[in-house]
Amino acid sequence: MIIPLWRYLYRNIFRFWLKWILRQLTGKCELQRICDGSRRNAERTFRIGINIYEK
Repeated sequence: MIIPLWRYLYRNIFRFWLKWILRQLTGKCELQRICDGSRRNAERTFRIGINIYEK
């Protein structure tokens, strides 16, 4: 019961506010934060791919 409740709260409430707070603090969108620090194109693409499939 706890896991479905947590999943619902995270997907519908917490995730939005977490992303909004990170955007306000860093001044960067989610994609810019993912790509920040990547030097090569393949590394950058790999990091984006990982984050897409996590969701």
